[in-house]
Amino acid sequence: MEHLPITERQADLVRSAPKDIEQITTHALSVFDRLRKLLSEVYVQETWGLSLSAKGDGPLLEIVTPFGPIRMDLVPFVSDQGVQGRYLIQKQATSESGQSVWRTIWSLRISTEGRVFQGDEATVSVSANAPSRREDNEIVMLALSILYVAGQELK
Repeated sequence: MEHLPITERQADLVRSAPKDIEQITTHALSVFDRLRKLLSEVYVQETWGLSLSAKGDGPLLEIVTPFGPIRMDLVPFVSDQGVQGRYLIQKQATSESGQSVWRTIWSLRISTEGRVFQGDEATVSVSANAPSRREDNEIVMLALSILYVAGQELK
């Protein structure tokens, strides 16, 4: 791997990294809280088969699905857009040697402004902040998206 010099613009992107990561973590906790509320509903548990398997205060989230356990964990990173967070969505699987492993199957990208994108290339986002009526539907779609990717075959 070639290591090129960092430009002044790139250095500027990380000058406030601790503050940016704190903001991203706050937004991730908001997403965590909204998902926790949704997954605590009896309808969601009975109809979709989604429920929490761990009762922490986030941002690590463990979800039971009909397709097996899922976990979500926040990982900060920097890109050309600045410091961001990636909520890695991992599915429990078995390795070739029979060991239990977690495989990343999808991710959410969280900006310092509190926008949550489904994947790295997505341009449409949902808000991490307190839900309006429309955003309630967005968190439902996010939960259903997680259920869908949980059901996809591991590659």
